[in-house]
Amino acid sequence: FLQAYWRADLQSALAHCQPGAVIELARSLPIATPAPVADILPLIFNNVYPKFTGGCFDVTVDSTLEQNNRVLVEYTARGKLLAGGSFECGYATVFEFVDGAVARLRMYTDTRYVAAALM
Repeated sequence: FLQAYWRADLQSALAHCQPGAVIELARSLPIATPAPVADILPLIFNNVYPKFTGGCFDVTVDSTLEQNNRVLVEYTARGKLLAGGSFECGYATVFEFVDGAVARLRMYTDTRYVAAALM
C-alpha cells in the first residue's frame, strides 16, 4: 500500500485495501476524516503531491512494528517544494488488516508543519 501511496498510484493503493477501507487523519488537518480511503487518496494526490518538484518526494522507512493484525510504519518524507525550500517530515501510520488487506489506517504527523507547507 505505502509504495503505491508514495507514488500516487490510486488503483494500486486501493487494490491493497478492503472494500470500504477507512482512513483517519488528525482532526487539525483540513481534510475531514474518518472517511473512505477511496475518497481521501484522490484529494491528497491531486492537492498535496503537486506541491513537490516533479510531483514526488523521497521516503525512508525508519521502523516497523507488527502485532496480530496491526502494523505500525514510521517513515520520513523529504522533497523539494515548488514554492521553494525543502520539506522533511516524520510520519507514523497504523494499519489494521483483514484477510491480508488494509481495512483501516491512521496517519500521524506534525500537522502544523504539514498544513503550513502543503495545504
